[in-house]
Amino acid sequence: MKQFLAVLRFEFLGYLKNKVYVGITIAFVLIFGILLSLPNLLGLFGSGDDTSAPDEGTKALVLVADETGGAGLTEYLNAALPSYRFEAAQFDADSIAPRLESGEAAAGIILHTPLQFDFYLEQAGMDMTLYSAVSDALGEKYRVETLESMGLTAEEAAGVLTAQAAGTVNETGKSFTQTYFYTYVLLFLLYMAVMMYGQLVATSVASEKSSRAMEVLVTTVRPTNLLFGKILGSGLAGLMQLGVILLSAFGFYKVNSLFWEDSAAMDIVSSIFSMPLDILLYTILFFLLGYFFYASLFGALGSLASKVEDINTSSFPVIMLLLAAFLLSFYAMMGSADSTLTVVCSFLPPFAPMVMFVRICMSSVPAWQILVSVGLLIASIVLVAVLAARIYRMGVLMYGKPPKLRDVLRALKDAK
Repeated sequence: MKQFLAVLRFEFLGYLKNKVYVGITIAFVLIFGILLSLPNLLGLFGSGDDTSAPDEGTKALVLVADETGGAGLTEYLNAALPSYRFEAAQFDADSIAPRLESGEAAAGIILHTPLQFDFYLEQAGMDMTLYSAVSDALGEKYRVETLESMGLTAEEAAGVLTAQAAGTVNETGKSFTQTYFYTYVLLFLLYMAVMMYGQLVATSVASEKSSRAMEVLVTTVRPTNLLFGKILGSGLAGLMQLGVILLSAFGFYKVNSLFWEDSAAMDIVSSIFSMPLDILLYTILFFLLGYFFYASLFGALGSLASKVEDINTSSFPVIMLLLAAFLLSFYAMMGSADSTLTVVCSFLPPFAPMVMFVRICMSSVPAWQILVSVGLLIASIVLVAVLAARIYRMGVLMYGKPPKLRDVLRALKDAK
């Protein structure tokens, strides 16, 4: 135990003194501070809303030739589409081209019947917004006039055309809109934290091995104490870093929210920081469980690498397993939190830290399922830790080309 605590203390303090670790922490605190303060900063330097009407001279000109003999077409289009300036004119396909090329007009419309028109512009691109707007406006004008001819007033006709059924959405379970954003943020943090700190364990083991420091360490400290001291030290440093970042972000949110104006973006930010306390506790729980599961694998595979450059090759299977867990969790977030695939994966130890966490955030999970998932995950952590310790003892003094999987399995079998 004394050796384990010494390794733990050394690893933990090493992170706190590491300039990169401190720099990343400060950088994330500043980034969250700037992002959460940005609306207020923009408000200080903003010039306010411009409520003045658009200048008629700056609106794009659209020429309109009405062959139907009706009246009031340009007035109707100017009222329906105020971003453009419609003027009555006489032209055909040949005479409109020079006026479009010179920039005198942005487009031309020849109305043959109430529902048939020719639309001219210099070059048709991907953006046909004006064409669609004119088509909709003319269609609405025709429908209103048709209803008026049946005896309805203009107001009654407009009311019929704009009538829309409205309902109230009542969610009997957890609200998707309220849980989605903080679930996404926390899931991404879980994935990045487990990936980053797990790889730090593998890198630390490989760097000591490549510098031959491992040969001295194993003569004074048991390999298992070295492995688990590194895992726990890195985990505590990671938990502290996440805590500092999240607490500082919450502090910036509370201060800046006092001066925010109501908007959809602010509602999203508020939903993230208004998560229930139990969700925050589950975040810590599944971070620790997921970290210890994957960090044990990273540490074991890191011991098989003779140099730091071999880490990516050795740890590739674990990285792919972790990526699969993240993708399954993201699938669960897209409205499939209670699908058969999601429920099954929430009990499988490699996927449970993320998939079960998403289910808890976005749906109502029975308590027994949470207990079974956590229990299986703890049991698998013990099993993985035992196997990792054996691989670590075998791999720390192996140099040269990384051993193949069958060689590792054969060595583990002989070590029993």
